[in-house]
Amino acid sequence: MAGFDSIIGHDVALRLLGTLLARDSLAHAILFCGMQGLGKATVARLLAMALNCEKQNLTGGKARQEEGLFPGRLPCRKCSTCLSIAAGNHPDVIMIDTGGKPIKIRQVRDLIGALSLKAFGAGKKVAVIDSAHLMTPEAGNALLKILEEPPRNTVIILTATQVHELLPTIVSRCQQIRFSGIDFGILADWLVRKVPGLDREQARVIAAMADGRPAKALELAGRGIDTRERCISVTACPAGADSMSHALAWAAETAASPETVSDKLAILEVWLRDLVVAAIDPDLVINSDRKEDLIKMTSDRNIFHWLDCLDALFTVRRQLEVHANRRLALEVLAMQVAGIGPRETLHD
Repeated sequence: MAGFDSIIGHDVALRLLGTLLARDSLAHAILFCGMQGLGKATVARLLAMALNCEKQNLTGGKARQEEGLFPGRLPCRKCSTCLSIAAGNHPDVIMIDTGGKPIKIRQVRDLIGALSLKAFGAGKKVAVIDSAHLMTPEAGNALLKILEEPPRNTVIILTATQVHELLPTIVSRCQQIRFSGIDFGILADWLVRKVPGLDREQARVIAAMADGRPAKALELAGRGIDTRERCISVTACPAGADSMSHALAWAAETAASPETVSDKLAILEVWLRDLVVAAIDPDLVINSDRKEDLIKMTSDRNIFHWLDCLDALFTVRRQLEVHANRRLALEVLAMQVAGIGPRETLHD
């Protein structure tokens, strides 16, 4: 079973948690913020173990301990409490995870009711609300009441990717701990250890495609290179009349799966970044297995075209965040990348 010492990266966040645990100064409400797929919910469950473990360790994993990380209480991962928390059936640890659907007021009220009951064990009652930014306004207001007057011996952990979508009054009452994308080199080394047959060069490409997210990197490991080819095909649109149909077909395919649009744009962003870098120093490209192709493409179009494409991609991302027409936004991006039509159409 995984423990704090098995989490990749996040040394600053985990060191802070270890220090707070050692000093017994953890806030009653904590907000883990950062991109999806960084392991925030996993750390939240491990923190719940640390707060309730029957055999609280005084040291962490050997490597981490040598680095001076994680002073204080860590879960043993073997006692009945740790095992039941890991299995998701401990009565003192309540988790809300709607799988991407809105979190409604009824769910928050049920949570508040559960926290008001006497603890089953000798540790703390812990509530974890995963993707708390999905709370409806009514649910957020209901949660605010318990954050203002928290029950004794209770810790509430929120995870969020879009902190700005939380009520400011909720954010202000939480101790924020930020999680960042993991260094591509560190993530690549981890992937090589986790995925049999994956070489270091492929692992680094996949780490970049996943934007430093371990969960996404594992998901891409089996099909990452094939996924990349589909995402970047828009940059190789044929010249002439076929370029428009190719660009529109790419936009239609990309828009067809709303849940993967962000990931596909992240892969395209890395490729466009490499097209800019390849024009200056090809040895610094991330997609090193395609370095020769990148060099050729930079000779076909100048660096300013690819810089404009990156700017267009960032614009489309902002538009999609405010629920713009997904397919239309992607069609305009595809035409820009293919060199069709004026760039001004991308701007408000």
